[in-house]
Amino acid sequence: PFDLWGFIFLSIFLISFLLGVSKGEQEGWTSTYIVTCAILSVVSFILFLWVESLVENKVFDLDLFRYRNFSICMVISAIRSVVLFGGIFLLPLFLQQLMGLDEIQSGLILLPGSLVVAMMLPIVGRLSDKSSPKLMSIFGLICLVIFMYMYRNINVSMSAWDIILPTLVRGVGMSFLMAPIMVLAVNSVPKNKTSMASAMLNIIQQIGGAVGIAALSTILNNRLAFHLNVIGNDMNLNSPALTGAMKNIAAHVHSLGYNQYQSMLASKTIFSKHIYQSAAVSGFQDTFFITTFVIAICILPAFLLPNRTVQIHKKPEHTVME
Repeated sequence: PFDLWGFIFLSIFLISFLLGVSKGEQEGWTSTYIVTCAILSVVSFILFLWVESLVENKVFDLDLFRYRNFSICMVISAIRSVVLFGGIFLLPLFLQQLMGLDEIQSGLILLPGSLVVAMMLPIVGRLSDKSSPKLMSIFGLICLVIFMYMYRNINVSMSAWDIILPTLVRGVGMSFLMAPIMVLAVNSVPKNKTSMASAMLNIIQQIGGAVGIAALSTILNNRLAFHLNVIGNDMNLNSPALTGAMKNIAAHVHSLGYNQYQSMLASKTIFSKHIYQSAAVSGFQDTFFITTFVIAICILPAFLLPNRTVQIHKKPEHTVME
């Protein structure tokens, strides 16, 4: 029989939770909208757990978390999703808003990293049958740490190759995480529950991606506000260097045929844009560095993975007809 109430409560939980984390930065984390989403998600999740403890045919079998290797794979998959979706979120934002590239140009810069994943997956798939899933996962996570760390000093003067190279490292890391983790996760549970394990793994990856984007967006905006505040506190508006620079900009604009008022307004606009750009670059650098630190800590669960994949065999329960 279909677990209707479990499905309903799980759907309400996922919808309210994902809406809350995706709209949190836009609506404000203490707004009525977000608080309502939080209450809905908590209540529906509690009801979901209660229903799943009563029914036999569960829509989401929480008993699978009793298998240690499966639980570790779920954690690592969530981390992978944070990096995957977070990197897709941060890099185009930087390329388009600060470096002035359009969608096509930023997409072409990110394309080589995706091609690396496509080329590496068949190779890694064959290696995962013979190699240690622990070592492959650790190597993949280390590549993701290196990917984030390489952007710790990202700036608008970087060349296209300086942007592309870390994405190639990320592609290798993603490849070494995808196949071994998926194989180990489904082989860590009884055969009659492999389809459930695969579905749960996909849901966790989607949730991890949404949480990753929301978390990185929050960190980025907080660090941007911090650096704008620091620049504002350190800036002396009456300093000769600052007033001289603004006068030079205004004089250049005035020479292009604009009047005095328009020249001064353009000077202030250009100067404000420069301040925002400097603060934004520092904010992106901080976000990449903080994410590097978080991923480095999350390598620790990978050491708990087994050195080889072992399929848990369990004969499915006999049906009534049998």
